[in-house]
Amino acid sequence: MPYRIERHLTHQPELQGKSRIKRPRPGTFPPYRLRVEKFRVYWVYYDIDEQTRRVVILGIVPKVESAAWLDETARGHRRTEDT
Repeated sequence: MPYRIERHLTHQPELQGKSRIKRPRPGTFPPYRLRVEKFRVYWVYYDIDEQTRRVVILGIVPKVESAAWLDETARGHRRTEDT
């Protein structure tokens, strides 16, 4: 799996496609999602540091746990923005 992640995020990590990279909704966190594995077993959530042009992987989450992970991450992200 790490090879697939590296392959997709090394070149054009912002390029959205029909099957792999998505922006779930504008203004949401994390801003990008990469589908890994043929059957969407894992989602890779990431952001791009614009200053360094580096991909920051925020989580590699099994699909079945994705909704709970996103809820928790969004709550933590909102708390960080408020301070």
